[in-house]
Amino acid sequence: MKRIQVLLLLVCLVNLANAQKIRIKVLGQKDTTVHLIKYYGQKLYYADTAEMKNGEVIFDGKKQVPGIVGLLLPGQKYFEFIYNNEEVQLETSAPDFMKNMKVKKSEENRVFVPYVNYITEKKVEVNKLSEERN
Repeated sequence: MKRIQVLLLLVCLVNLANAQKIRIKVLGQKDTTVHLIKYYGQKLYYADTAEMKNGEVIFDGKKQVPGIVGLLLPGQKYFEFIYNNEEVQLETSAPDFMKNMKVKKSEENRVFVPYVNYITEKKVEVNKLSEERN
């Protein structure tokens, strides 16, 4: 009986350790320093910094405030996603990070990413029609 209780306690501790992590994999990205960025009004600021190894980076979500955040890569390249006090697991690749985004874990981002891609697609169509009109 005690072994079962200890085993259950260990399982709970492992689950807590994994909770609220922000895990992002950028295929083909070199080892580098990356920043989690956050909006404050019209401006972006660094919310956290971490080392990306083999294209993977993990941020501690417990330190973050819910909202739209982004991952800033070298060369001023970034993409946005939603953090809402839940574990986030994303995978993407350049050159179009949002179009190539695969949401592994995060209900909000399963809705957000297709929405952003839809808006981007419609913006291209509107710009094309606007150019044809002029």
